[in-house]
Amino acid sequence: MFLLEGTGYGKLRIPELYYQLLPKREKGVVLVINLLDALGDNQVREKEGKFSAINLTNLTFNLQVACKIQQGAYNFFYLSPKIFMNNKLWDQTYFSLEFQERLSLSISNGLAKPRPDTPI
Repeated sequence: MFLLEGTGYGKLRIPELYYQLLPKREKGVVLVINLLDALGDNQVREKEGKFSAINLTNLTFNLQVACKIQQGAYNFFYLSPKIFMNNKLWDQTYFSLEFQERLSLSISNGLAKPRPDTPI
């Protein structure tokens, strides 16, 4: 699926809706790549009480958190493209069998920019 909409459209609700469609017996996880750490922080706050979520930044992502991820401690992950593309610990976590068996959806938010002459 590809969705190009402006700010305020509710694009970040899609992962939550998708997650709610998963069978409850499957401990699925949703990965969202954000350009802004603050956006991930905001999404984690919104999930409090409903889902377990974490915003993985250079300051928060370490070996202890990676172990929790592999053990299935979180439903939603928000992270920057920098960690997704350039972090060896993330590579080990992401490609682990435990994580891949639970990964249900990967979303990138704001990674593609329309051409300046494209109407939005």
